[in-house]
Amino acid sequence: MGAPKSGTTWLQTIMNAHPQIACFGEGHFIEQIVLPMQALLRHYNQKLEVVAEAVYGGQPYYPPIDGDDAISLIRPLIGGLMRRAVPELRQKRRQRWAERGGTAGARASALAELGLLWWGDKTPAYSRHIGELDRLFPMSRFIDIVRDPRDVAVSVLYHGVRAGSLTDVRGDTAKRHELIRHAMARWVEHNHSIRRARERLQGRLLQVRYEDLVADPAPQFRRLYAHLEGVTITDEIIANSVAACSFQAMSGGRQPGETDDTSFFRAGTSGQHEAELSDAERALVTELAGDLAPELAKTA
Repeated sequence: MGAPKSGTTWLQTIMNAHPQIACFGEGHFIEQIVLPMQALLRHYNQKLEVVAEAVYGGQPYYPPIDGDDAISLIRPLIGGLMRRAVPELRQKRRQRWAERGGTAGARASALAELGLLWWGDKTPAYSRHIGELDRLFPMSRFIDIVRDPRDVAVSVLYHGVRAGSLTDVRGDTAKRHELIRHAMARWVEHNHSIRRARERLQGRLLQVRYEDLVADPAPQFRRLYAHLEGVTITDEIIANSVAACSFQAMSGGRQPGETDDTSFFRAGTSGQHEAELSDAERALVTELAGDLAPELAKTA
């Protein structure tokens, strides 16, 4: 999980770099499957009540579908969708290993024999539905990535350029402020949800900071993998994963700081807000962050 433009795609790539982890995305299981199915089952129960009252003197033949019934229907459906995605992921991994060639490719192939232990899905909006996910998968683990909201604002602005919603990234001040306000509303909602979830999930929720991943990735990779019980962690796995998930590897060869405004992986550094936002815009972000600003200030 993570607020939009906080690095969730990078986080997904990091998890997929480990041979025992498969992280898919974006499944949107809750809002597209769980909530509509719950509504369908409620309507079914209401229909049974009407029929029972009208035809059978209030004595229905079928009991209502309860929460446990719903879980028994929904959990296998989601598991089946994820299971069907495994072969394609494995094929992509084999292709990457073949491209490495030689000894590195052989080592990567050998690591693949460890077998999958954990499956995951990257959907940023899951922070809205932690309760539903916890009921469906009570043994699951949650990982959240948090990023300095000022850099989130910068990323949102350049995403707006790529999407065509912002044509003049520096001159259209009104549109910039509109996008920043919208981004901050989602950032605040997400981080308040995570704050509430900490007590419920306890050690099952791990938060990693984007800035820490940029500054010193290896120890953060270890933290992420160690969060999933039973996962093998060796220096070789960490080194391979860091290399595979580096900005250079993901951007097609650019070094961190070599900016391409048209790329999804734009700069590969933190602190871009210092050059990209005005003092007024940074103040706006801090104001909109509200009581979250002191807690997240250490991401600067």
